[in-house]
Amino acid sequence: MRRLLGLAAAVLAGPARADAPPPVVPAAQARDHVGRTVTVELAVRSTGRSRKEGLVFLNTHENFRSNQNFTLVFTPDAQEAFRRAGVADIEAHYFRKVVRATGTVRHFKSVTDMPVDAPGQLVVVGDAPDVAAERAAAEPPGPPAVDPTDRYLLYGSLTALGVGLGVFGASRFARRRPTPPTP
Repeated sequence: MRRLLGLAAAVLAGPARADAPPPVVPAAQARDHVGRTVTVELAVRSTGRSRKEGLVFLNTHENFRSNQNFTLVFTPDAQEAFRRAGVADIEAHYFRKVVRATGTVRHFKSVTDMPVDAPGQLVVVGDAPDVAAERAAAEPPGPPAVDPTDRYLLYGSLTALGVGLGVFGASRFARRRPTPPTP
């Protein structure tokens, strides 16, 4: 009797799991979910096209060759489906946007990506944060600003380079009189 109840519970619970939305994963962790269907949230920082195959790419990094890059791949058939849905230029429409893409993550030619086949796979969440502002926030503050007209700094720099007191080091190249030999 217990087996029958357990089997009935498993059968009833099965379809509920299949209807549950896939988990939302940040793009940085997508490589941990290769082969699984998930929803990846990413900020589109760069776009690209392949001339040969006619593919369109949306990338999470400005450098698409970065190991941390995650790419959404659109085939020509998918591009046509997006055109019919009102998105004429995929690159311009999704550039600098935060999107959620649902599909199967794969690892192809050392790149973690997700093929997008239909407009229903993408949802725009909002605008992407400014890349320059993120980079500035991530970098430690640099040395204090130096006034380029500071004469003492310029003199100290030239002296450290071995340049004498002459204008732009002219004294270094001036003709020197030979010293008379000592008897």
